[in-house]
Amino acid sequence: MESRRSSSTTIRSCSFRGGRGRTPTRSLLEILKANPAGITPEELFRASGYLNNGDPDSFYRELAMIAHLLEEQKPSGSDSAAWPGESRVLLKLKVAAA
Repeated sequence: MESRRSSSTTIRSCSFRGGRGRTPTRSLLEILKANPAGITPEELFRASGYLNNGDPDSFYRELAMIAHLLEEQKPSGSDSAAWPGESRVLLKLKVAAA
């Protein structure tokens, strides 16, 4: 009997995660560096390309791996009463201590 090999190949690179036919994703760290004032988690999800891939689990895994580098800006005071409608949570990179 002849052995069969799978015709699918796995492509591995820094800018591509996921299976065949999926949109390449951007590094969350790269996106956060490009947005020093902060970005909402939803915007980060969209900008990373995970939304197009339908792969939220990979997004959250990558986010968990860099969580120690992040600062979360949550609404406070009267702004917190407007959450989630009017106010936003922002994620940004922590400023390195000098």
